[in-house]
Amino acid sequence: MKPRFGILVMVCVMAAGAVGTSTAQAASTSAPAPAPASVPARAAVQAEIFATNNTDQITDPADPRLRTRLIRFDREVRAVIRSHHAHVGNSRLLDGVFWSSELKKTTYERSREFDVNRVSADGLHHIAGVLAKQYHQGLTTAV
Repeated sequence: MKPRFGILVMVCVMAAGAVGTSTAQAASTSAPAPAPASVPARAAVQAEIFATNNTDQITDPADPRLRTRLIRFDREVRAVIRSHHAHVGNSRLLDGVFWSSELKKTTYERSREFDVNRVSADGLHHIAGVLAKQYHQGLTTAV
């Protein structure tokens, strides 16, 4: 099974009153993406992780798999985040259309957005890598 881009990590770095920004990066599931040079590795971050457990290509927007509430997935991801000593906030259910440049196809997906706090940039990237590996997804990081 080929990994797809299903785990997206959005990071806002709050250090000395400044917000760090950078362009999006992509990494394989075998190793978490390194923090960009503008992001201090040990700075506490406020972040969002967009994640799905779907690995199917869903091309029909009326597909019944898109009606799932991902409740068990929500609990599993929260447990992973907490087990890595980060604080997980709200989780929101999302509908999306994703493009896989590797497969040259679009797919409809149901996913969740998780607020993550009290974690370093390195810790966040590690959590995202764990989730990507666990759910057979790719990893994209935007700071």
